[in-house]
Amino acid sequence: MAQSDRSPHAISPPPFPDGLDSGPVTLRRFSASDADCLVEAGTDADILSFTSLDQLATADEVDHWLERRGKEDADGTALALAITEDGEALGAALVLRSDLAEASAEVGYWLLPRGRGRGLATYALLGLRDWCASAGFQRLSLVTNLDNVATQRVARRCGFQAEGVLRSYGFDRYGRREDVLGFSYVVPGCEATR
Repeated sequence: MAQSDRSPHAISPPPFPDGLDSGPVTLRRFSASDADCLVEAGTDADILSFTSLDQLATADEVDHWLERRGKEDADGTALALAITEDGEALGAALVLRSDLAEASAEVGYWLLPRGRGRGLATYALLGLRDWCASAGFQRLSLVTNLDNVATQRVARRCGFQAEGVLRSYGFDRYGRREDVLGFSYVVPGCEATR
């Protein structure tokens, strides 16, 4: 996770454990054995519509994605974890951006179709949220496509509060500016005081 020297509240999160259980799912780092999951995700219309995941259709593309995620993990700028059930990778839970000086991070997730509709996303996001809180993060944000109602429900179930539409927040995969719905989770005891 990226760090600067501008805040006395800066954190140095510990490394993510080898595996983290959250209800029926385990979060762990991705490995080459997860290639089928990544190829399936990189060709799933919903994942491609609602996330920034690259289109991954070949072994070389998967290898490049895994290498890039490994570098981000090693240098502390991001973290990509496989969401597994009974050892099978069904999705990803992600720390996409972090600001260690401000003890804040943006999180996200995606699930393959066979993992949806069973509460697995909720368990995965709760596990990631709780690890982030234990690692010292005080504020988490999550952004979702305005049409991704399922993720909005998961965010609310995990204690994230809608903050509103963030206009022209970023670019979609076609290079067009897009509005998103922003959510935040503030760790209890870290709320702003007036």
